Amino acid sequence: MHALSRGGLSWLRDGVSPPSAANVTQLPAGPGVSWKVVVLNVLAQAMLVPAALVIVRVAEVI
Repeated sequence: MHALSRGGLSWLRDGVSPPSAANVTQLPAGPGVSWKVVVLNVLAQAMLVPAALVIVRVAEVI
């Protein structure tokens, strides 16, 4: 639950950054990468990253 505290949220905010514009604009240029795969990957990462950060934060407390 410490990850949801004020300090935990600032730690999360400081560790997350959006992709650069150059990386996003180059996505359609790559051969064999469909937008469906990109969207599914983004969704998977959106679910995994917060869970991993909570696990790391809890491990620091223990």
